[in-house]
Amino acid sequence: MKKKIGITGGIGTGKSLIANYYKEKGYPVINADEIAKEISSSKNQVKKNIIKEFGIDSFASNKLNTKYLAEIVFSSPENVKKLNSIIHPILKKALQKMMEYELKKSDIVFVEAALIYEAKFDHLFDYVLLVTSDIDIRINRIIQRDKSSKEKILARIKNQLSDEILRQKADFIIENDSSIENLYKKADFFLNIFKTI
Repeated sequence: MKKKIGITGGIGTGKSLIANYYKEKGYPVINADEIAKEISSSKNQVKKNIIKEFGIDSFASNKLNTKYLAEIVFSSPENVKKLNSIIHPILKKALQKMMEYELKKSDIVFVEAALIYEAKFDHLFDYVLLVTSDIDIRINRIIQRDKSSKEKILARIKNQLSDEILRQKADFIIENDSSIENLYKKADFFLNIFKTI
């Protein structure tokens, strides 16, 4: 039985660690953010629409200027909606095509995507695995990783669905509040479940 598994979670929860772990185990993992960046840079109409909405600084050296966009988009729910409405329809088609391709060679394909529910992508997957973590731990991780301020991080978190809502929606949940070893043990536990369901 072929399975499509979405891996989601808010910023700083550790969903990329899980995705990379499954990749190291030999499973195909598609990163929705990377595909979205590719689409934004390579599809002319998408690029034009982003520049029209957010200005010429949205691109630097023909690549999506994620730092600039993060500043103006993630602090405003209105701008998040605008950007998503430009990218998500094309991203959805691309993900579907890529998953079908990967399932020709593998029984399970994983897609790492922060906004599975916000983008209404959940129906693309057989199951969604939520990675969650205590808010203070998340903030500390992001400060160390991105050298970002607490205010900016909280503004981004505010524009993502709350953990409470995500917990109600997801099929499986991994709590990432202790060591990486412990996280990988949980990842293995769920991998065994995905192989058998």
